[in-house]
Amino acid sequence: MTSRDVISHLQACCAAIYEVLGEVAPTLSNNDFVVRAHELSRAFGEMALVLRTHAGERVVDPLGIIESVLREAVVNDDSGAMVLFALVVVVGPRLLVSTRDARAALADDGELCDVLDELANTLVKEIRRTAEVVRELPGGDHEWLEVARRLTTRLETSGNAESFGLFA
Repeated sequence: MTSRDVISHLQACCAAIYEVLGEVAPTLSNNDFVVRAHELSRAFGEMALVLRTHAGERVVDPLGIIESVLREAVVNDDSGAMVLFALVVVVGPRLLVSTRDARAALADDGELCDVLDELANTLVKEIRRTAEVVRELPGGDHEWLEVARRLTTRLETSGNAESFGLFA
């Protein structure tokens, strides 16, 4: 995998978050979650553009597994709590591991490492901000918790147990 391929893969991850959250934000029923989804979309859209400039302006399709998990989360909870939960607990940590793996693989390229550090910092900052907004999840709602578990299981069974398959 070339450095351009690695950056394009991460660009596809950010593009998926940007696309889905930007699209669904206006449809969510909880106003705080609408705002947070818009802010997340903007942050990951900006990162996708930064990554695109370092991938030789290569246009990529959003990563399908991230896109489908986030869309499934919205279908199961129109308030937005599930999709924000999915970003904080299911998608975000795996993308952070993928970013770490990319940084290790590209350690000789200082400029790309700076970009990957920016992505990692954006991830952590946005996960923290989102966690502050989604403080009280439906802990006693067994159906909600089952859907949340299914999202994680779906990623695990698709080969994305720890990351988004950067070097698969």
